[in-house]
Amino acid sequence: KTSFAEMGKYNSTSRYFIYECDEFDRNFLAFSPFRSLITTVDWDHHDIYPTRDIYKSAFSQFISQSDHATLHSKDAIYLGAVAGDSVSVIAEDDEQLTEITLAGLHNRQNALVVVRALSDTLNVPVESLVRILSEYPGSERRFEKVNDNIYTDYAHTPEEITATIQLAKELNDRVVVVYEPLTNKRQHFMKELYKDIFTGVEKIYWLPSYLAREDPQQHVLTPQELICYLADPSI
Repeated sequence: KTSFAEMGKYNSTSRYFIYECDEFDRNFLAFSPFRSLITTVDWDHHDIYPTRDIYKSAFSQFISQSDHATLHSKDAIYLGAVAGDSVSVIAEDDEQLTEITLAGLHNRQNALVVVRALSDTLNVPVESLVRILSEYPGSERRFEKVNDNIYTDYAHTPEEITATIQLAKELNDRVVVVYEPLTNKRQHFMKELYKDIFTGVEKIYWLPSYLAREDPQQHVLTPQELICYLADPSI
């Protein structure tokens, strides 16, 4: 255990220190990493980043503070990052994506970012890292298995929800979703983005929003109001 974080392990003899940077409250801009792994970027934490451009600008700054960054081409395009000596960009049709056997396209894409960054840093063959990452058992609240055919996931942005449904449909084409929107404030930003993100699911059970750090003056959007933004509210 570390004395300065809830989880993790510290080895004073290790050459590298690995940590997860969170963009909330711009925390990640306090660091200038040797190597950054940028996994799927979407617009989140709207109270900190009220527009997409402000959000993207923070990530661009983080990349500029890194000695080297690795990310997928869709995120590089989104952020305006250009491949070069300090930025490695992975193509969307990279053939090694098909060699990683994890369920879920976003999991395979994130795993390939890890593979490439570790290979470059440690000079380890990509093939051996692909084998190791393909056996990754997953983490809590990220499509975590609760029981047979029942999973829980922390997806709370349109991009994350879309990715989670894609993963679920890889396992079983018949998908039922129990959805609890996270924070009322976030719903005011993303309500119009709900249109197509649940396309392909058989049924949605829509719960009231989980309320946290809310503005007491802001109207609390009900499930009935949010469902109206779906392309097919009948589900």
